[in-house]
Amino acid sequence: MSFFISDKQHLASAERRSDYKPFKVDDENCPPIGIDVNFGHPLYTAVSDIFAVKCNVLHNITLPVIPDGCIAMVFYGREEDMKGKLCGAIDEIKKIELRPGELLLMLKFQPSATAMILHEHASSLTNTVYDIKEYMKNGEQIVSAACKDLPVQEKAMLLSKLIRIRMKEDDSSYLIRYCTDRIYEKHGNIKVSELGIETGYSERYLGKVFEKYVGVSPKIYCEIMRLQNSLQKLSDSSNYEPLINLALDSGFFDHAHMNRCYKRFLHCSSGTLRKHGFSCLDYNKIDPYLALN
Repeated sequence: MSFFISDKQHLASAERRSDYKPFKVDDENCPPIGIDVNFGHPLYTAVSDIFAVKCNVLHNITLPVIPDGCIAMVFYGREEDMKGKLCGAIDEIKKIELRPGELLLMLKFQPSATAMILHEHASSLTNTVYDIKEYMKNGEQIVSAACKDLPVQEKAMLLSKLIRIRMKEDDSSYLIRYCTDRIYEKHGNIKVSELGIETGYSERYLGKVFEKYVGVSPKIYCEIMRLQNSLQKLSDSSNYEPLINLALDSGFFDHAHMNRCYKRFLHCSSGTLRKHGFSCLDYNKIDPYLALN
């Protein structure tokens, strides 16, 4: 089914999955375990990514969590004793610490799907964490499934099915889907006023829509998309483009604009990150991602 929100713009069908896949940091001590989300998957149009990592070394590891505009469900711990958290969107870098033998399984939800799993507006969850057992009606069942002795891919599928059962329909999500897709397509380099003209809604109303579905303002979401796009390029070891070119290609006005974004969200400069990777960060100054409020 298609929708028209103005006489000029045709919205994407809810059946199409967004192309946006958030950037994540690979750690050689716990390479990510990919989880396929193909057509027919219970959360095919609801999630942007599902992945898992396991700490396979004899010491604790710290993983950075990058702002990406997504609300996430996170399951972590030893496989027989997993915990489950619902994590709101973040507006600065956070960290996850894993101990030897612990597994981390994360489901990142598209903004257009958040109203189907939340009890309130996404803005009430920004930088906030809830226990899934307490937040969701079948939370106990979901977390219990995460503790089952199953291969990671099978465990992810079982969790996806249980989560989908509890998701309520939200027919108005097409607007946020259109806006977030346009921001992604433009690498964050689009004004809210342009989205207003394209959709036929006021900037104020679009701000309320982002408050409901994303948890951050349209302007911050644009900055996050620029950050995400630049990180994909910066992490490519075959990309030798000067930082000014990388900044312009990622939707920034110039290198200084990109550095302000990096310092705001990641607490470091783009040059330092390119040279040293995420090991350059002082994790003692970064807040835990999974800490309950």
